[in-house]
Amino acid sequence: MRDAGSVRVRWTVAAIAAAVLALPRLLGAQVPTQGIKVHGHWVIEVRDADGTLRVRREFENALQPEGRRVLAEVLSRTIPMGGWIIFAAGPGGNLCNALPVSNGCRMVEPGSIFPADSWTFKNLTKTVTDASELVLQGSFVVGNSGSVINVLTEISPPGSVFTFTSLPSPILVEATQTVSVTVTISFS
Repeated sequence: MRDAGSVRVRWTVAAIAAAVLALPRLLGAQVPTQGIKVHGHWVIEVRDADGTLRVRREFENALQPEGRRVLAEVLSRTIPMGGWIIFAAGPGGNLCNALPVSNGCRMVEPGSIFPADSWTFKNLTKTVTDASELVLQGSFVVGNSGSVINVLTEISPPGSVFTFTSLPSPILVEATQTVSVTVTISFS
């Protein structure tokens, strides 16, 4: 027959064991997670030909698996770093007079291998801020009314999507409007 003291000791030992096992999880929840995170903050502005601002949209987008791979390859110097591309596309239609080639518009660096044409705008700039952020900026003139729903950044070569998102609601654009895009890539 067990006495009350023996049962209390067993319960106390069991409670201490459970607390010891749970302690690392509890402490881990209080310690900030470690690692490097990549953030992509986008600002898209749509202006009429006279400069009137019609739409301003800000959102975040996601680093893609290809982007993680390319980032690792560039950092390891396995591949050379190519030029940046910003691409904006609609769900269909012909935003920049490029059908059947593309339903979107791309902004590339002036020295890019891509020729300037009806859907390629060679005005993309890149800067690094004092806060160690990479800022990509470019613009395009809408050829045909439609909407922007998908946006991405790409490194070319090797032609890999770095960041991508589908907007929850499209940005409506009209022919002759200018769409300015700023992408700020930061790390924490």
